[in-house]
Amino acid sequence: MNRGFSSICITNSRSDCGQLGMDWRPSNQLGKLSELKLISALLVVFSVTSTAYLVVYGAYGHRQTIGQKDVRRLQIVQEFVRSTDSTFRHNLKDIEKVGMPNILTSPNLNKSYFQSPMRARLLGGTFPSAPQTRPASCTSKTRSRHGDIVPWKCLDANSVQKPRLLSREEAEAVQRRRRNHLRKVCNEFYHLSPLDLNSSSPLGPDLVAALGRTYVNDDYNLTVTIVRKAGSTNWKKFMTDLHAISSKSTRLALEPLHKRSQEDIKHALKHYTKVLFVRNPLVRLLSAFRDKFVKLPTRVYVRMADRIIRRIRRERPPNPEQPDLTFTEFLTYIAAVKGRNGDPHWIPVFRACKPCQVRHDFVGKLETLQSDTAYLIDKLGVGGRVQYDYPKPFTGSSNVTRLMDYFSGVPPEIIEKICNLYWDDFVVFDYPMPDDFSNLKSYMETST
Repeated sequence: MNRGFSSICITNSRSDCGQLGMDWRPSNQLGKLSELKLISALLVVFSVTSTAYLVVYGAYGHRQTIGQKDVRRLQIVQEFVRSTDSTFRHNLKDIEKVGMPNILTSPNLNKSYFQSPMRARLLGGTFPSAPQTRPASCTSKTRSRHGDIVPWKCLDANSVQKPRLLSREEAEAVQRRRRNHLRKVCNEFYHLSPLDLNSSSPLGPDLVAALGRTYVNDDYNLTVTIVRKAGSTNWKKFMTDLHAISSKSTRLALEPLHKRSQEDIKHALKHYTKVLFVRNPLVRLLSAFRDKFVKLPTRVYVRMADRIIRRIRRERPPNPEQPDLTFTEFLTYIAAVKGRNGDPHWIPVFRACKPCQVRHDFVGKLETLQSDTAYLIDKLGVGGRVQYDYPKPFTGSSNVTRLMDYFSGVPPEIIEKICNLYWDDFVVFDYPMPDDFSNLKSYMETST
């Protein structure tokens, strides 16, 4: 009789096998051949199951695995930026351990390495400062940094603590930290330094064009770079009011710096107080969407909404006069064109304002607007004569809920693409990037 695998009967009863004309093997004494065949069968089943799993969930799982690894990479680079010479070697060992190239000595650093789509995961995020201690009165489980005003705030469903104004010394320390952070990142990761204003070489056309967003007041030796959706309307009014109390001035109230001669531009960049106000990129995008596509103030944005809907949906909107563009469609469009349309309301600040080439003396944030402007007005010596009209802040528990209402419907992969696109703004201006693109609730609570 053939003694192959098919002629072997594995059971607890010899009689059952005899009736079948097969050799009996007790079930607790499985032969080596049977073991191998059984293992082979199990491996085949496992292989088929694994293949099916990878087909269905592979891409998502791969993204999550990459994301977890990049969190460690991000932490290492963040620690490196804060490092001193004594920790230099240790940080490089950590970088090599997780498979990152030598980020300082790479000859292609500025050309290719940080130009890839993965650069946001490699370097994006806020560079951590010294650990803070939670106040004893803070009973919430949510730990949150609120810009540079209050180290901790306790969030609940009904209230958010209001930030206190900083003392002059505290405000100066905040500005010193922001300037140092910006210059360190520009020098070490972009290999960009501020312009040599003593050079006789003419300024490049890209920089001159960027200075079209910078307005000048000669009486107070001040320039303010206007960033749309970062308090721009109120800053224009501030500069107009400042001009009104300047009896000597014969120039326009809102004169862009780029219209002046190269000599005058260099003089202003060298001797004037240069102010730049920025905003969290994600919140700025939402503000632009609400202002331009929910309110639809002009025909320009009605037509733009119509074009975006046609591109994303592949069909015309039901009502072309009032296109029902969604926030997800808006972000999908921004991610697809990669900021190439250059609309000033959502163009990345790093691209529009050249913060690495211009040595800004004052870097304000809309999230800390009240404290920052109070310090600036005091520094200019115009307190009591010029006021800044503070917009209603887009913060607080109700506004966090509103933010989440918009962002909750956006696919994580779209948010990730947006963060990659605005990576420079996140890093240079020290804004935190979301760790988890699928859950923005805690991020919105701590970043607004």
